[in-house]
Amino acid sequence: MPTDPASQPILTVAPVVDYEPPARPTAACRTAHPAPLPPPVRSLRAHPPRNRQDRPDRPARPALPAALRSAAVFADAALRRVLEVVDQRRPPTHLHPLLAAGLAESVLAMRPRTPTGRGGPATLQRVRVQPAGAGEPPTAVEVFGTFRRGARTHALACRVESVPRPGKGLNWQIVALHIG
Repeated sequence: MPTDPASQPILTVAPVVDYEPPARPTAACRTAHPAPLPPPVRSLRAHPPRNRQDRPDRPARPALPAALRSAAVFADAALRRVLEVVDQRRPPTHLHPLLAAGLAESVLAMRPRTPTGRGGPATLQRVRVQPAGAGEPPTAVEVFGTFRRGARTHALACRVESVPRPGKGLNWQIVALHIG
């Protein structure tokens, strides 16, 4: 089968346009000698301070209001229980008082087929809360945190609202949940 050289495409190489700005001259850095550091303060304590309040280099966190503190305690306990149910270390019936209708079934769908199918148990590492909305005291709280499974760190988030319970007053309940 003969090929016609005129029908073959002609390949050319075109230069690529330079998109970097041109180099500008810069002044040399000054070699200023910093002021000498003051000598370290010696304390009478034999060991360094262990809690955050004793450390002057870290500002102390303001105390949470009572409503946020109760939401944080609830969220910590509830998220630990959710992770235990996902890992099949706890029965699913323990989720029903903590989660809004429909969320318990979503959590159960995350369970692996085999108990060891995920690479180790999940352990809750950190939980933070912030009020959602301007209500005083807050009736809804956004919760976010991290958990570890083996060597990996994962994120989780949920929304906690205070809901009326018959005969028990207002209790916190998870109404939205995302486990990453």
